[in-house]
Amino acid sequence: LEKMTGQEIIHNRMHYLRYSFQKTGEIIEKADIQEDSTMGYQDAIGFRCGTGFAYRLFDFENEKSTAFLELPMVVMDCGLLEEVGYDVKKASQLLTRFLKENQFLTKITFNFHNSIFDPARVDEVAFKEFYLRLIEQISDE
Repeated sequence: LEKMTGQEIIHNRMHYLRYSFQKTGEIIEKADIQEDSTMGYQDAIGFRCGTGFAYRLFDFENEKSTAFLELPMVVMDCGLLEEVGYDVKKASQLLTRFLKENQFLTKITFNFHNSIFDPARVDEVAFKEFYLRLIEQISDE
């Protein structure tokens, strides 16, 4: 990828959040990735790792910390929508409450896919409005 883009690749997230504790950390380190954001929920929002702050995973096989930082993904679009049955109004309410409850002493990492705006999956007009309000809200903070 670096050869094709001419850019150094230092950030990573595994598609479908697939992470093997026996293999993935070693692969990430060999690729010289500095930060990974795979640890998160596929079907809900929240702190899968118990924190929103970056930390080093522990490699139990080699009894050492990983060289890369894990930046937990706290809110993913499809997890948020899955949690509320793909109801955009309920998603907005849930996320507003979640952000208010977690506005201090943590970090919230978001992941939104361009494909989530597909009208076959969700009311794309309502979700676009929700997304733009969210961007404005978190940009102000």
